[in-house]
Amino acid sequence: MKKSILAAFAVIMALGLSVGNAEAKRLGGGKSFGMQRQAVPPKPAAPAQQATPAAPASPAAAPAAAPKRNWMGPLAGLAAGLGIAALLSHFGMGEGLANILMIALLAMAAFFVFKLLFRRKTAAPPPRHP
Repeated sequence: MKKSILAAFAVIMALGLSVGNAEAKRLGGGKSFGMQRQAVPPKPAAPAQQATPAAPASPAAAPAAAPKRNWMGPLAGLAAGLGIAALLSHFGMGEGLANILMIALLAMAAFFVFKLLFRRKTAAPPPRHP
């Protein structure tokens, strides 16, 4: 009985380890099957200063356009960070998950420190002149 179970386990392991890379055909044949649209370049807007007869003759005299400030990216990042911090702090992360997270952070820090230290030691030596 014990030998037959061991033999069955060995056969299952051999079949499982012998599976090679799976070559699958891409879904849709590699083409996009979503809605297709033509990209039309936007029409340049006519400046309002050209309509006025007292417009300056040189483009250097025209005032520069104020740069657009987009604060949505930093605000979204800040909101996501605060949300994740709230979820991990007092909305139910247990002690076991906190320990796993701390071990993962320490492992990543050790990896980067070792990478930094060994990168300096394997730097190429200066070329010798005969």
